[in-house]
Amino acid sequence: MNKIRYWLAAIAVMGCVGAAAAQEQNPQSPQSKSAGLITRTVDVKYADLYKIVSTLNPIAKANGTIITADSRARVLLLTGSPERIGEMESLVRRLDIAPASEKNLELTVYLLTANDSNRASQNIPQQLDPALKQLRSIFNYKSYQVLDTIFMRNRILEHGSTSGFLAQLEGESKSASSLLPGRYNLSYGHSYLTQDDRGDLIHLDNVSLQVGQVSGISTNIDLRPGQMVVVGKSNFETGNGALIAVITARVVD
Repeated sequence: MNKIRYWLAAIAVMGCVGAAAAQEQNPQSPQSKSAGLITRTVDVKYADLYKIVSTLNPIAKANGTIITADSRARVLLLTGSPERIGEMESLVRRLDIAPASEKNLELTVYLLTANDSNRASQNIPQQLDPALKQLRSIFNYKSYQVLDTIFMRNRILEHGSTSGFLAQLEGESKSASSLLPGRYNLSYGHSYLTQDDRGDLIHLDNVSLQVGQVSGISTNIDLRPGQMVVVGKSNFETGNGALIAVITARVVD
């Protein structure tokens, strides 16, 4: 009987030793995984939380770190070994930087009327000479007159709009005078600034211009800073006249 008890005790001891050895050889066991892990919160002031998570997730998976976002508290939760947590926190700090000041876009839109009268063109500023030369090469109108000048300033990438009222033009044709005075609305969907081998290129998406009862002008525009561009023409419903829009733009800080 004593021998049987001895052998049973020996087998139990050997089993415990074997289990301990197996646990040492298997670092992926739950107990070894949780040993030495910590969780640290990192405040994020400027950057998008989920963009940081998306950027750092491949690195986190490679070094055994878990990174999650708490949008309400604007913090990231980092779970892992102290050494890895320090590395990940450093990367988060590098990504959480104040955004560079966004540039602004200044637009100047000249509204011109065109007709077949023999009256000399009036109120044409010198900077419009290139546009006027282009218009005369395309259309057969004899006279041009500046109806109004619209100025807009807005941040690039944002929607822009403005509206106002136009005054009566002296000496304007009867057909034009009955149509033009009234409210104007100018808007665009978004503006984009890109670069190519010639420099900056401004894109205006879904530019829309409505003046009084004149049919609206709607188009997309690409132009260089300082370039004068004829963006659209809308005929009067009666008479031989038209409304023409000329636009120029510049990028400012």
